[in-house]
Amino acid sequence: MASKRSKYFNDSEENSKIRTTRKRYSNSQDENSKFVKEYHKRANSGESAICTDESSSKCDNSRNNLIGMNNISSMNRVKDAFYDIPCIELAKRLLGKVLVRIDDDGTVLKGKIVETESYLGGDDKASFSYNGKMTPRNKPMFMKPGTTFIYITYGMYHCFNISCQGDGAAVLLRALEPIEGIERITQNRLEFGKNKKTPSIPKKKPDMKVFQLCNGPGKLCVGFNIDRTLNEKDLGSWDRMWIEYLNDGDHSDVKDDLIVISKRIGIDSVGEPWSRSPLRFYLYDCPSVSKRDKLKEEIVKQNLLNNTN
Repeated sequence: MASKRSKYFNDSEENSKIRTTRKRYSNSQDENSKFVKEYHKRANSGESAICTDESSSKCDNSRNNLIGMNNISSMNRVKDAFYDIPCIELAKRLLGKVLVRIDDDGTVLKGKIVETESYLGGDDKASFSYNGKMTPRNKPMFMKPGTTFIYITYGMYHCFNISCQGDGAAVLLRALEPIEGIERITQNRLEFGKNKKTPSIPKKKPDMKVFQLCNGPGKLCVGFNIDRTLNEKDLGSWDRMWIEYLNDGDHSDVKDDLIVISKRIGIDSVGEPWSRSPLRFYLYDCPSVSKRDKLKEEIVKQNLLNNTN
């Protein structure tokens, strides 16, 4: 009887420890959420985003570094009107802008957008919304411009799109050039697909170059930890992911003569003319694009040479 009573108290103590741990975790999560909201409140009101009250537990250096407050500028974030333009125009305007993602633990990830594709809806046979068809899967393509549309392809990879002006129109982000949080992006890429329940023989880490981390739609989603839980989010107001300008105070767009225009990737099955329509756009002379069109690049090169003469 004594042994049973002892076991009961031991179990109760263990359960108490579990409850305490869960409470601490919950409080930590709430604190992080409050801290992010406080940052946006400060930035939007024109105050410094960096907390200077050393007596406040919210303002210690480690958390400022974790959230990356010193590197975020809400004033640099694009507005709702930025997305409310025709699909091809948005695909071009996104080039050179920066995708910002606040990971689950507050780590800031940033990447310059270097490649996009337009999916026009309507008559575009390569679009999920071809002929105006709306389904639960493609509903974000018909939502407010600037809404995230994330779907799974090949059963395991995600693709990240942004809705724009026009029913069923959206822009696919095909490639990024990582510029912040590179260590975390690399970690996400290396750990993707690992079965943590089944131990395996450790393998040598591949020599992954920075330009290879996000040079494809599936790769950028893995690197930036983007999945279906981020679907149907408003990039104009959401505090975990948005688009911003590359340089503070510089809201200019990439010049047309620096943009390579080519056919979209992986849609040959839809047939012509849509399989060959020039609806892919990428930055000239950028190593981070998913696939180069050397013939189109030569045209851009010659035009640049002619303009300098």
